[in-house]
Amino acid sequence: MSRHPSTVAPGAPSLAGQVLAAAVLAAIVLAAATACTTGPASAVPYTDSRSTGGIVLYDKDGTAVTSGRTNDRPFVAKAVGQAKAPDPYDRDGRKATLLAFLPRQDADPTQWHGRFLTGASAYPDPAHPTVVAPDGAGSLGEFLDVYPTQWDGLVQLRIYLGVPGEATLTSSYATADIRVSGDRWTVVRAGRAGALGAAAMTLREGGADVPIEVRVDGSPAPSPAGGGGGPLPRTGTDVTTLAGAGALLVAAGVTAVVLGRRRRAVRA
Repeated sequence: MSRHPSTVAPGAPSLAGQVLAAAVLAAIVLAAATACTTGPASAVPYTDSRSTGGIVLYDKDGTAVTSGRTNDRPFVAKAVGQAKAPDPYDRDGRKATLLAFLPRQDADPTQWHGRFLTGASAYPDPAHPTVVAPDGAGSLGEFLDVYPTQWDGLVQLRIYLGVPGEATLTSSYATADIRVSGDRWTVVRAGRAGALGAAAMTLREGGADVPIEVRVDGSPAPSPAGGGGGPLPRTGTDVTTLAGAGALLVAAGVTAVVLGRRRRAVRA
């Protein structure tokens, strides 16, 4: 029994070429998805909808820092927010304070527990709310000894704002996220020092005795989950995993179509 040689339409790409094209397409899709989540931020498995910008941390020399020891006193010399103080918190008498919150899996950020890391500081530039830690301020380790991390070593830093005659602003704030491992901490998501310019290095301490009043053991009412009660949005490795799975499904689908066309061409 003779076999008819398989034929394909003139000018049609070979099977190998079509499969290669499918693989290239999958690689492009996966690379694009990964590009959106790689870098420090991809290590943070949560999103805080109340975060309005990043925080840049500085040492006593005015140099931006991204890591340190948990027993350093103070934890950092200065924390500068990249989100402008909104009205009326940009008025005279404005003040800011730095707090640490403990992320908890399956809990809304409004339900996380937190504590003050510094007292309140008056600051001159409402575009850059700034907290200056006095030399006697405590270390991060002292906080962690009493309140250990609860989710992958993560701690969220927040800058809360106050102004005379108004309640402390807790519905929006600048944030940074750090991860603690042993006696070291490392920034995993924060603001960019270059975006602040030299102004952040020249801000001076003042008004550290101005009180700021806020309850930080929990929260106002938790923000509703998106999608009619579904899970909150996720970032980082979850998104990368989903995108990678999508890319593989695309590749599988394209390959199936190519093979189907090949079989039809052979039968013809």
